[in-house]
Amino acid sequence: TLEELRAVRALIVSNCVEMCWKSGWDGSLLRPEDVNLYDLNSILIKPLTKKRNCAFKELFASGESRPTYYVSHWWGEKVLDFIRCCEYHATAHNLNPSEATYWVCAYANRQHDLGADLGTDPSKSSFNAAMKMSNGVFLVIDPNVVVTTRIWVDYELYRTITTGSMLDIGVFNKGKVHLIADKDLPHETPYQKNRREAKFPFEEVCEKFLKVELYRGEASQQIDRVRILNVMSNNVNNLDDWEIINRIEANDSFDSKFVEDMTHFMKSDTALRSEIATKVVSVALANEQSLRNFYGHDLLDIISSDKTRTTLILDDLVSLDGVNDEIFATLIELVGPNITKLDLNVCGCKNLTNSCVMNLKLPETLVDLSLNIGYAKNITNDSLIHLASLIPQNLESLELDVSGFKTPDGTYLPERYNNHLEEFASKMPKLLKSYKLVTTLTASDDVSGLRTLISSLPRDLKEFTIVFESWEGFRSDYVSTIVSELPVSLQKLSMTQYGGYYIGDTDLISFADDIKANLTDLTEFYLHTRSNAEEVGHYQIRTIESVQELMSFTSDDIMTDEVNE
Repeated sequence: TLEELRAVRALIVSNCVEMCWKSGWDGSLLRPEDVNLYDLNSILIKPLTKKRNCAFKELFASGESRPTYYVSHWWGEKVLDFIRCCEYHATAHNLNPSEATYWVCAYANRQHDLGADLGTDPSKSSFNAAMKMSNGVFLVIDPNVVVTTRIWVDYELYRTITTGSMLDIGVFNKGKVHLIADKDLPHETPYQKNRREAKFPFEEVCEKFLKVELYRGEASQQIDRVRILNVMSNNVNNLDDWEIINRIEANDSFDSKFVEDMTHFMKSDTALRSEIATKVVSVALANEQSLRNFYGHDLLDIISSDKTRTTLILDDLVSLDGVNDEIFATLIELVGPNITKLDLNVCGCKNLTNSCVMNLKLPETLVDLSLNIGYAKNITNDSLIHLASLIPQNLESLELDVSGFKTPDGTYLPERYNNHLEEFASKMPKLLKSYKLVTTLTASDDVSGLRTLISSLPRDLKEFTIVFESWEGFRSDYVSTIVSELPVSLQKLSMTQYGGYYIGDTDLISFADDIKANLTDLTEFYLHTRSNAEEVGHYQIRTIESVQELMSFTSDDIMTDEVNE
C-alpha cells in the first residue's frame, strides 16, 4: 500500500546516513535521495527477509492485498523519487493511502527464491499474475528514460498493449512529478488535463519511446531475456531456446526464422509507439504544435502505421483552438478499416464548422462510435441532417453529442430542430445495443421529433440515454407519451432535460405505470429534469435515480401508501 511505501521511505531516511549505507555499484557512501532498488535490495530487503525466506511485503502486518495498479519501472530509479510518483498518482486518482495498492516486484517477490515466483514462463510468472489482477499499469520513468532498455519493463509494456490494459505514465523530473493518465482524473476538466500534461517532459520521453525497440531490452539474468523474447516471438514451445539471441545478433534478413521473429517484435514496437503517440495528440494541439513534427516525430504516421490497433481514443480534444476542420479531417483519416471503436471528443472547439461534418468519412467496420461535436458555434442543424446519413450502419454502440453552443444569455445556438431527430431516426443503425444522444431543441419544437426517434430504436436495444441540454418547449405530459414507443428489451434508461415545464405528479405516475407495464427487463433508471424559472420564479428539479425509486410513484404503490395511512 502507499502507507507501506511511505514506511520504506522512513526506513531509508532514518537509516541511510546513520548506518553508512554504501552503493553496490562503486562503494561510495549513499545519501537517502541516492538510494535505488539495487541498493535497497542488498542493504535492507534481502537481509530482513533471509530468515523467513519471504517477500518484503510479508513483513508488514497488513497482510495480503489486491493490487490497484501494477508498477512497471527500472530498479535504478531513485526509491524516494519512485515513491513520490506513487503518491502523486494516488492523489490524482483520489485514492487514500490505505486503498492505493501498488504491486512492486522488489517488495512482492521473494528475493531469496526468485525462481519460484518467476518460473520458466514469463506469461505464467508472478509479474503476469499481478498484471491480470490490477486495474491498470503505472509506468514510472526515470529522468534518463533508461527504463526502456530493460527487458522486463519491455515485456510488461508488451503485455499491457496486447491485452489492452490501462496505462498511466509518471516521471519525477526537475523536482516535480508529471503524469499522463489513461482515463479522466476525478474532478479534473479537459482544460486542466491539457494544462497539466503540457508540463510533461515529452521531448526526452518521446525520443526514447517513439523509437523504442522492445527486443533490445537487457536483463540482469540473460535467461530472462531469452524467455521473454521467445514469448514475444510466439515461440512458446521452447522458451529456453538461445537461438533467438543468435538470430538477433546475426541480423540475417535471408533467415526466414529471423524475419518471423522481427515481424512479431515490430508489431509490438509499432503498437507501443502508436499508444504513446495517441496520448500526446491533445498536448500537441493544445500547444498548437504540429502533429507532423512533435519534437521531431510524426505522430500521425506513428499512429496510422499500427495496423493491429482496433481502438482509437481521442476523447480529450475539448475546447482546443488548434482543432479546426483540417485537423478534424486529419484525425478522421486515422480511422482505418482496422479500427472497430472510435471515441472522438472535440466538444467546444470553436474553429470547427459545417465542413468537418459534411466531409466526414467513417468506415463501415466501426461497431462502437462516440462522437462529441457539441458546443460548437459554427455547426448548424443542416449539417446534422447530413451527419445522419454518414453514420456507419454496423454499429452496436453509438454516442452522439450534437448540442448547440451555450451563449452568455443561456440560449443555445445554432438552434436544433425536430427534423434533425427525424433524420437520425430514418438512418438509425439496426444492430445497436446501446444508444446515447445529447442535443437541444427550440421552444417551438414539440415531442414529435423525440417520438419519431424513439420509435425507430432497434427492438433489441439494451441501453438508451437521451439528454436535452435545452428544450424550452418541453411539457410535463411528454414523458408519458413516449413510453409505449420504447423497445421492451431495454435494461438501462436515462433521461435528462433542461428547460420547459416541471414534471407534475400526475404525469409522473402515468409515466411510472407505463414503465412498469412495458419495460419489464429494466434494471437501471435515471431521470433528471430542471424546469425554467419563468412559471414559478425559480427552478424546479425532479431527480429519480433507480427503478425502485420510480416504482414508488406507480398508482399501485401510491394507493397502498394511502391505505396504510
